Amino acid sequence: MYTKTIYFIFICSAVILLSHCKQSAIKIQNQNGLIRTVDVMVVHSQKFVKTKIIYGYANAYQNIHISSEVPGKIIAIDCHPGDFVHAGQLLIELDHSLISAKLMEENAKKIYQEENYKRNIQLYEHHLISRDLVSQLKSQLEQTIARIKQLSIQEKKYYIRAPFDGVVGINQLLVGQLITTGEILFSISNESKLYLDFELNETNAQSNLLGLFVNFPGYSTVGKVIAIDNEINMSTHALLARVEIQNNNHQIRSGTFLAGNLNFLEYVSAIKIPLTALHETVEGTAVFVIKKNKAISKMIDVLRLNDQAIVKTGLQEGDEIVALGPDQLINGETVKVRFYGSA
Repeated sequence: MYTKTIYFIFICSAVILLSHCKQSAIKIQNQNGLIRTVDVMVVHSQKFVKTKIIYGYANAYQNIHISSEVPGKIIAIDCHPGDFVHAGQLLIELDHSLISAKLMEENAKKIYQEENYKRNIQLYEHHLISRDLVSQLKSQLEQTIARIKQLSIQEKKYYIRAPFDGVVGINQLLVGQLITTGEILFSISNESKLYLDFELNETNAQSNLLGLFVNFPGYSTVGKVIAIDNEINMSTHALLARVEIQNNNHQIRSGTFLAGNLNFLEYVSAIKIPLTALHETVEGTAVFVIKKNKAISKMIDVLRLNDQAIVKTGLQEGDEIVALGPDQLINGETVKVRFYGSA
């Protein structure tokens, strides 16, 4: 701690000494009638967007392979490759004649047993038959109803329906074709909502990207960052993030390789200046603002980006700043202005 204090005092003393030397140089300069010419630019507020290009494959949230739960022969095909189908829509009908016949038989039996049961209830109420016989008839009726429910469930398996809205994939199915249990018939993909996973480097991983939008050149569809993984991949030093794409117009197909623009830093009104305009002081980062032909050092708060800086506070629209060589100037020095551009 003591060493750090001594080091800080030394740095401050050096800065003060340098300042005195520069002030002496100004006096000598002014006495000799020499005025330095500086390159000056006028700053303007403008919209600033920092973009990252992301890459990845679009994937459908809902994409499954349709198969049959029972073996059988196809007797009807009510969809074709590329068709858009709705949830519950009939796609394939298998031969269900045997099970349907059993179901009809059980339904007929149920009707007879219900009538028989009602008649015997009346006889029982008049004490003409025993209670055991009524109980036996009731049990037989309940067993028939249970078989009907079981057969109805089984019969539905011969009607293959769409589990959700989506597009039917390519297939080679034909009427009369025999299929087996679990055999994949075709796929259905719901492409109204897609997702794309991409990687962030460790620098960008520090930014809060959740909720930011992604534009895909060539498509009117816009994506949104909905999730960021909780752990950096140690082998790639990258963090996985996910973009959700509302694809209601079905512009993008599942499996499409996409390049998108992620606007991860955006200012509606920002002042952008070159890094060459900055100089460091004991208090922090500053620029020289020209006031009545004098270079006045002014503290600013900046965000450095490559060869440019975004000024958060400290400058205003129309300020004139020294763009090159600020380290050679002295605060308050009289200068000759030469405009070379504007920020």
